[in-house]
Amino acid sequence: MDIAFMIKLLEAVLFVEGGEILRTDLQKKLSIKEDELAILATSLRDVLQDRGIALLETESSLCLTTSSLVAKEMQRIHEDELSGTLSKGQMETLTIILYKTGISKPQIDYIRGVNSGTMLRNLLVRGLIEREEDPKDKRGYIYRASINLYAHLGITRKEELPEYDDLSVITEKTLVSEVSDA
Repeated sequence: MDIAFMIKLLEAVLFVEGGEILRTDLQKKLSIKEDELAILATSLRDVLQDRGIALLETESSLCLTTSSLVAKEMQRIHEDELSGTLSKGQMETLTIILYKTGISKPQIDYIRGVNSGTMLRNLLVRGLIEREEDPKDKRGYIYRASINLYAHLGITRKEELPEYDDLSVITEKTLVSEVSDA
């Protein structure tokens, strides 16, 4: 095992996944044993020591997070970002998620006609949507409106959204035609 390469690979996997990853899943992804993962995690933590990101470890998982060196400044940046109004792209993305619960990023991108990655990240940070692993494709996620969003909108279920019956049918037809055309 080339340890320098494996440290880089661990860092890349944690970065791409963008969240907490179980140690057992990392062992499978990297084809390594528990003790090897422990060595890599310690080495990665040392490499990141004076940088803007840090390795967060629990007994069962690892993830990359903001370093304490820049945490206050990052909090200020996020507060500025979150205090503003939603952009047109964020509103489009949020509307699609509201009317088509349990939708994947590729489906959102297809409906919008553009990459929605930044919009999804911002909506997740604001707590307006939630994501979970896609049961049909473990490599992706599905997105849903958060309980906070329903509370903010003053509704108790999605059927209370304006024109829900009409618009949910339109998004379903769009997604069905996407699958048929592929």
